[in-house]
Amino acid sequence: MNSTERAVGSMRGPRRIGPGARTLRFDHIASYWGLHAPPPRLAGGKRSKPGAATLLADLEKQVVSLERELYSGRYRPGRYHLIEVVAPKRRIVSGAPLLDQVVHHAFCAGVESAFERGFIHDSYANRKRKGTPRVIARYEAFRNRFRYLLRCNIYRYIPAIDHAVLKRDLRRRVLCPGI
Repeated sequence: MNSTERAVGSMRGPRRIGPGARTLRFDHIASYWGLHAPPPRLAGGKRSKPGAATLLADLEKQVVSLERELYSGRYRPGRYHLIEVVAPKRRIVSGAPLLDQVVHHAFCAGVESAFERGFIHDSYANRKRKGTPRVIARYEAFRNRFRYLLRCNIYRYIPAIDHAVLKRDLRRRVLCPGI
């Protein structure tokens, strides 16, 4: 039995440990069903693009292969592709390969409850029932209520995050020996 199997086998499901901590089962993330749910959502309006079309056409095989790679420890994230966007302002956006996005979504589905309570009400990024229509409605409510409204964006926020601190916080909140 390898270390991943021991880690998976020793876990008995989600449990709370300390304030906000949650044990996450590796087998829930890496399972066929944990990986099968994200692709249709990810494809969204991109179904005709080559990557999404290939993934959806051969979904079962791709998911089984990804599941095997995760359980065996052979999974390695692919290279991000960089895209220059010029509207409304010039910036570089990076995107993970589609299969890596499947893993990201499976992982986020497992950890979201550990973080959801810590967000303020007006945080809308990547949250269920907090999509674009809601943020627009909230903006309009503030615009109609107040004479002045400050719209701001933190310049280069994500690249500036100290990854050591981010990983330490993630490990403190999500206990999963398999990850």
